[in-house]
Amino acid sequence: MLEVITEILNKIIDNGYQAYVVGGFVRDYYLGKISDDIDICTNARVDNIKNIFDNIISIDDNYGAITIEYKGIHCEITTFRKDVIYRNNRKPIIEYVDTLAEDLIRRDFTINTLCMDKDLNIIDLFNAKTDIDNKIIRSVGNPFDKINEDILRILRAIRLATILIFNIDKQLKDAIIKHKHLLKNLSYERKREELDKIFSSDNVKYGIKLILSLKLDDVLELSNLNKVKITTNPLGIWAQLDANSNYFNKRERKIIDDVKKLLILDHIDNYTLYQYDLVAIEIVSEINDRDLKKQYESLPIKHKKDIVIKFNDIKTILSIDDKIKIRNILDDIEKLIVLGKLTNDIDVIKQYILNKYSGR
Repeated sequence: MLEVITEILNKIIDNGYQAYVVGGFVRDYYLGKISDDIDICTNARVDNIKNIFDNIISIDDNYGAITIEYKGIHCEITTFRKDVIYRNNRKPIIEYVDTLAEDLIRRDFTINTLCMDKDLNIIDLFNAKTDIDNKIIRSVGNPFDKINEDILRILRAIRLATILIFNIDKQLKDAIIKHKHLLKNLSYERKREELDKIFSSDNVKYGIKLILSLKLDDVLELSNLNKVKITTNPLGIWAQLDANSNYFNKRERKIIDDVKKLLILDHIDNYTLYQYDLVAIEIVSEINDRDLKKQYESLPIKHKKDIVIKFNDIKTILSIDDKIKIRNILDDIEKLIVLGKLTNDIDVIKQYILNKYSGR
């Protein structure tokens, strides 16, 4: 991967521009980790980059960013810029600049300011290596200003601290506490994106501890966060939180509702289990240490469409056109099959229908 990245840098440099890898990739490289989060910063403009590379995936003219694919690697190339002013504690109005230092000073945390040149030399203008060595998340510049500019940085700080098992600098913590009320202005989608990364981390318990210690659970509407049992699927954590429904789409709400219902049942027979979403079953199995998934997999059918006899078959067998009656018969057959009282075999079911419903 490094060979391809240096090729990308050299292609930009050979056209007369500066270019560096910046941010998470370089941080992880310094930590000895593999990363595919490749960001390149340059003094070239979007139109210049378009003339250098063929496979353009997306362009964001508002922020001077262009995403390319080169030899199977995706990377975002962004023009050096500074943030002139922020709107609504989130969206910056930018201005292009010509130097790397001017670009880096606008970034959120020192650990994300490391750069790498075409010769794989690491450039450290903000003592990022020291903070990485000391396992500290520290703001670039005044943390109160940085958090006020972009409120998402609160959750980004916690997410990075969680994933890397780093501490958060005291001044940054103070800034988070002072401005945490502004999280109410952040969209549920953006909050969910960061929280899912925290809940999906191997170090999720540490992330939850940080959220609670900074008293962010109330403003994020995450009740019961101190009582959750960790699950492989982050939706399992969400299901235990009574979180605002705006965090979720329709299917996720259904899964969460299923989890809540299943958790309060002492006994779950096959037909009860059959009526719930498999994802919910897997989550509840993990929370309650019950092998519900194995029970689910043993069911003779998983959905009504698995029944070998169909609506029109029943209509023909009984020579009836009563839609409600046919649906009721299908429901009866479905339940019996799930409970193991009727085999899902076309001849067996036909005989059952004739015996029970013929002449009615």
